[in-house]
Amino acid sequence: MKTSSTSLINKIRAHKQQLVLPDALFNQLHQGVAIVNNSLHFIKVNPTFCQLLGFQKDFLLQKSIYAFLFDKQSNETTELIAQLQLGAIKGFQLEKKHSDYLGVITFINIHVNGIYNEAAELTYLLIMLEDVTAHKQTTHHLQKLQINFENIYENAPIGIVLDTGSKGELLNVNHKFCEMLGYSREELKQKTALSITHPEDRSLHLAGYQQLMRGEINSFTFEKRYLKKNASILWAQVSLSLIFDSVRNLKYDIAMIEDITERKKAEQALQENADKYRSIFENSFDAILIFDTQTKKYMEVNEQACQLFLYPKESFYNLSLDHIILLSNILPSSTSTFDLNKYKQLLDKQKRIRFEAFGKKSDQSIFETEVSLAYLSNKQRFIIATIRDISERKRAEKALKKNELKYRDIFENVYDGIVMLDTDANITHLNKAAKEMLEIDPSQEFINVKDIVYEEDQQKSATYFKQLTEQGYYTGYQGRIITKSGLIKYIEVNSNAIYEDGQLVGSRDILRDITERKKVERALEQKIQELERYINSNTQLENFAYVASHDLREPLRTIISFTQLLNHRYGKLFDESGKEFMDYIINATRNMDLLINDLLKYSRVNTQEYHVASINFSQLLDSIITVLGKSIEDKQAKIEICPSLPDIVIANKTKITQLFQNMIANAIKFHKPNVLPVVQINYKAQADYHYFTISDNGIGIKEEYHEKIFHLFRKLHSKGEYEGTGIGLALCKKIVEQHRGDMWVTSEFGEGTTFHFTLQKLSEDSTLARG
Repeated sequence: MKTSSTSLINKIRAHKQQLVLPDALFNQLHQGVAIVNNSLHFIKVNPTFCQLLGFQKDFLLQKSIYAFLFDKQSNETTELIAQLQLGAIKGFQLEKKHSDYLGVITFINIHVNGIYNEAAELTYLLIMLEDVTAHKQTTHHLQKLQINFENIYENAPIGIVLDTGSKGELLNVNHKFCEMLGYSREELKQKTALSITHPEDRSLHLAGYQQLMRGEINSFTFEKRYLKKNASILWAQVSLSLIFDSVRNLKYDIAMIEDITERKKAEQALQENADKYRSIFENSFDAILIFDTQTKKYMEVNEQACQLFLYPKESFYNLSLDHIILLSNILPSSTSTFDLNKYKQLLDKQKRIRFEAFGKKSDQSIFETEVSLAYLSNKQRFIIATIRDISERKRAEKALKKNELKYRDIFENVYDGIVMLDTDANITHLNKAAKEMLEIDPSQEFINVKDIVYEEDQQKSATYFKQLTEQGYYTGYQGRIITKSGLIKYIEVNSNAIYEDGQLVGSRDILRDITERKKVERALEQKIQELERYINSNTQLENFAYVASHDLREPLRTIISFTQLLNHRYGKLFDESGKEFMDYIINATRNMDLLINDLLKYSRVNTQEYHVASINFSQLLDSIITVLGKSIEDKQAKIEICPSLPDIVIANKTKITQLFQNMIANAIKFHKPNVLPVVQINYKAQADYHYFTISDNGIGIKEEYHEKIFHLFRKLHSKGEYEGTGIGLALCKKIVEQHRGDMWVTSEFGEGTTFHFTLQKLSEDSTLARG
């Protein structure tokens, strides 16, 4: 049974100076207890006290407290005891690191209280000891765990989020998650998990979450989209776990978040050309693997890769290139495993590199391979590796060395030129194709490559030869040579070093005559220049159209004005034919003015450079419908607008107003007789574009005119049927193209028409150049 120090003190004080305590109670106390007289010597100790100090009872009795418990040299302790003796304090407490006679270290919590007589004189000291070693060790261990956890949490390479679960309030986020979304920690703590999740993904993990709550699974992994601060999308792989208290009440969720945006973009890019890519990819006789240089993991492997290396496809995603490609014994200067950084540096300089290496299968068997590496895209993150088992080829090469006749036949009749060089770049052997290509007399000995390389390409050739000595190969060299007859030829060279007993003895160069290809490339460049000149002339023509249409309006206004004046003053003198002729003149000049005005608008679209700004899209549509109000009322048209239209669109307000006003007006104008027009405006957000459709229930457009209607002056109806100049749709298409979008039409004749167009999502600092 435990007894507190206060209870003991009260009992002792009750017995005054006799200090009569039942031994059974004193000896059964869980705390170490000692009675010390006013001369500071032990007069009574219980077994626990002796055990904690590591000394026998008889040894402690009548000994000074400074001999075993306190250090007399400690000013703090002696001062406290002095204050007890004077009655200035009634007690004190301290912690002591104690070593017994065997050297065992313990931490002891010491409570010292004074017992005084009626004259307030110190009679006894009551000392109680408590072993806090285990508590001390546990606290220290927890502190270390806390520090380790905080370091791991804050410096983790993935995002970590703690939230409340039911309400989704963010309790804490690590630095990586803030970096991923572009928010500060304080900003994120003001949000909920739901508010930063893409609307389409907010219910995505509901089923898995319910399984976690029921205890059926310990964690749940899924993919979702987050909304970044800059309004862009971050794809993430989320591993979710729930933390419960002792009675299984949910305390919080913990989510591990890995950024897979680049992987998603790559997957989307691959999907866009899936059929063609998949056919080549899956049916290739070579192993093809796509490798992410940042995560150092495979993104995709074909079936041939699985068969070649004897790994199931899912196992590849946990491997890296150096698991299956070894370089030892191929290039003596290289390391024993694949060095990604080294080969990435080579790829940064060249479009493709090729080398031979040893491959290692899952059963640890080794075979010889030819490896080709290239970047999958201009982003230079993803590498496509093509690996071919050349074990049979290598065995054939060894057989060819034993059978010179077979080797010579292949060597001489191969399509490409083959040249063997020594370390000084002297030609030691060359095949028939090389002799014809270089125009070299086979009887001539020790021809040096430097003697036939075009002078301006000497430095470039020397650089590639240096690479050969350092790397053991080079590929894709293109340069010029001068033949014996004085011809300048372009050749492409791939070279591999030849080693004997680990020493470089020469190289084997594969030559291909690309002179004709270079001629074609130069011809293509000329065509491109001609096209650029055509574009410039077209721009000048558009500028001329603008100036001409602008200047033509002035004399036309004069004709209109005087014709109207003539009709007003002398119209009564005209007979019926004269009045008819005058109407023809007035209508013709008005139509010509309308045509010139539309042409002027069209030419301005092509010649002006203008800026963009944020547009309140709802207000824009309201103003357009107000402008078209008379036409809408006359035709009893119905305008239906979908609720998902964007609040803000960054574009040129004048041009976008022209675009939507023309499109809505057209939809109303080309309605079917006796059918009230209905115009529907719909919208769908895309990753980089605004996608709009404007549909009507009108007369429709025949399929053969779907492209022609966007050409200038292309009208499908007479002026008697529908007014217009045939410029409106051409103008609309130009405006869409200036906003870096596209425009097309779908229609069934007699059943209505839908115009589709996209506008690129722009920033406010964008400037759209003339069309």
